[in-house]
Amino acid sequence: MRKTTLETYKTVHTWTGIVAGLALFIAFFAGALTIFKDALKHWATPPVEQQTEIHFQQVPGFIAEILKQYPKAGRDIYFEVSDLQNRKGELSFQLVDPASDHDVLSNKHYTVSADDQGNALIQQVYPSQISEFIDVLHRVVGLPLDIDEFRWIMGVIALLYALALVSGVIIFFRIC
Repeated sequence: MRKTTLETYKTVHTWTGIVAGLALFIAFFAGALTIFKDALKHWATPPVEQQTEIHFQQVPGFIAEILKQYPKAGRDIYFEVSDLQNRKGELSFQLVDPASDHDVLSNKHYTVSADDQGNALIQQVYPSQISEFIDVLHRVVGLPLDIDEFRWIMGVIALLYALALVSGVIIFFRIC
């Protein structure tokens, strides 16, 4: 192999490795943090004002009230049981913006509690967005929006890193 060709491989290896390696470091590090996504959200969100827990028997009526006020909430209603013996828990839901594509940062979150008369009291809550931000970093390598085009850029970066690996192997075998 000629010396100029070997120098070209070294240059390709160096620059593709640096650029793709930095981007993949962001993606891999943020991806490792997404393992703790729910714990991060819980930890970073301030507690909601004191609300009464909902009894299991109240849930169907409250869900009907939610669907009457927010018909698009049907797929994203959650009842988290905190005390199995008394069957009490927390009822919550979110409204997903259909135009947001993959961007979950624009979702609106609500919690439901019982007022003094036993009626549904729906209030908007604002959970911490740090875990979602880290997940977006993981998926789009730190680019500003979570859209499909930026995911393709992530794929190109992965291919650049493969190019760096292949050129490094060629350099290794030519030098040895």
